[in-house]
Amino acid sequence: MIELPEFTEGQVTHPSLMLMSSQPGVGKSTLVKGLNINGYKALHIDLQSGAGAVGGHILDVKNIAEKNGWSLAQALKMSTKTIREKNIENGSPIYDFIVVDPLSCLKEVIVTLGAKYYNESMVGKSAAKKQADERFGAGKYNGDQLRSCFSKDPVADIGQNGWNFYGMAWKDIFGDLTTLAGKCTIFMAHTKYNTLKKSEISEVSVKEIDFWPSYLLELIGTASDSASLYRKENQVIASFVLNDNHSHFKSRHFDGKEIVLSTKEGNEIKTHWEQIFPFLTKKKS
Repeated sequence: MIELPEFTEGQVTHPSLMLMSSQPGVGKSTLVKGLNINGYKALHIDLQSGAGAVGGHILDVKNIAEKNGWSLAQALKMSTKTIREKNIENGSPIYDFIVVDPLSCLKEVIVTLGAKYYNESMVGKSAAKKQADERFGAGKYNGDQLRSCFSKDPVADIGQNGWNFYGMAWKDIFGDLTTLAGKCTIFMAHTKYNTLKKSEISEVSVKEIDFWPSYLLELIGTASDSASLYRKENQVIASFVLNDNHSHFKSRHFDGKEIVLSTKEGNEIKTHWEQIFPFLTKKKS
């Protein structure tokens, strides 16, 4: 029998899934390195080979793909598989934080995985066979010739229905990435400016996160907190203040706050993640 709960007050806890966005060059890689403190470990899943100069626990997925002749999607899937196996072997997550950087690179991953799922489906197999029959003659082709007729992008090939396969790929890779960390998964996103014409003589610049809106909204809906990073003099600040640039953001723990995450004094940069994760002030037991 299940006992119905008594009334309790809410408990303040740390975020387990976050989205942070900024323009390139703000200092995200330095921030990620700063999570490695007091015995806590952060894995920087680097999808564009941009964090090597800063250092830390860096998994350069782009470099892994290039070295092995793999797609970025294959390299990322193999990476998450390896981390999961190590977590099982260890009996608990090896890394307290998993940081995925940048979110925009997952577009390529989603297209590749979406094509894989489409080609493995009945409709995809039928389309490839039909194309092979037309190109090489009915039944007159080998496996390599058939594979040459596989789709590389289901949305480009079958239109609106192709988004169903993108969706399958997004749920797959999102599930992979958000179930590896001991404490928190953080997605780092790039922002870009688009021009919105309000009238024939009036235009405004709108700052947008470089990702597909439907999946971005799902990420924001699942995450407990979203923040916009910006640099002000010698500080990098995480803004949890809602405004026109990120009115769709939400924050459970820090709503309306602006938190200084790093300060630079001379050549020394100090990070202040304890403002978001208070447990970082004490050594990991």
